[in-house]
Amino acid sequence: MADEELRLWSQTWTAAPAPTADLDAMKHKDLLVLRLIVGGDVLGCIGCLGLALWLVFARGDSTALVVAAGMATLAVAGLAFLGWNWQGVWKDAGHSARDYLATALARHTARKRWLAFSWWVGALETVFFGVVILWRWRAGVATERVLDITLVLLAIMTAAAWMLWWLGRKERRIGSELARMRADIDAED
Repeated sequence: MADEELRLWSQTWTAAPAPTADLDAMKHKDLLVLRLIVGGDVLGCIGCLGLALWLVFARGDSTALVVAAGMATLAVAGLAFLGWNWQGVWKDAGHSARDYLATALARHTARKRWLAFSWWVGALETVFFGVVILWRWRAGVATERVLDITLVLLAIMTAAAWMLWWLGRKERRIGSELARMRADIDAED
């Protein structure tokens, strides 16, 4: 009789649906992070376009026009990249762990592309603003402010590089967790 009760209990226990609270929390957190990333980038691109317009209309000198053109190009490229990179990852993560894993892997890949793009943008900004600063310095325009501007830009670029490094480290950890989840799901089959 004990074996029969154990078999019935085992069947009842395995027939019950798996708890979804943890999966729902993970899905909600992933979508929130995705919204924060994309929303922040869109606001940043709009801010770059606004600053470029301000430089054109408020200052209008040759340096302001060059910087405005660079910022507008950066903003348009950023918006185009956002549209391309994040397409297809907004769908619901599904109801099963396998569905969630597929969506999480797609989002992980998109975040890795986003980080690589951010490193390239940072490098291009450093070169661009370095050339503008050198151009202003060589032209003798506002030479007393060149050091101040250079130090501020170095501080900003250093903070951005540290943030990208930290996010990359976090993304590698997420990739390891997703690989472990895939191995666990594949082991169950």
